[in-house]
Amino acid sequence: MADLLERWRAAGRGAGATDPAGLTDAGEELIHRWREPHRQYHTVDHLHAVLDVVDRHAELAVRPDLVRLAAWCHDAVYDPRTGGDANEQDSA
Repeated sequence: MADLLERWRAAGRGAGATDPAGLTDAGEELIHRWREPHRQYHTVDHLHAVLDVVDRHAELAVRPDLVRLAAWCHDAVYDPRTGGDANEQDSA
């Protein structure tokens, strides 16, 4: 997971984050969420795949690191018992 955490830190720094410890803490929390055992689709593998797509098309974005951070946060909160778009709302 070290490579994934470094991808988070790089995106955060690129987006303007200036608190290395806070950035690391937030990344570790997100990785913990993405590794929750109840997840079926929004897993670490899915996150890797999304980040790879963002990286392949980064030149199309004005601020690609903001897109990367958005990818990290999409469905960071995931409760399969929740209906509607509650997970997306809570993730935002």
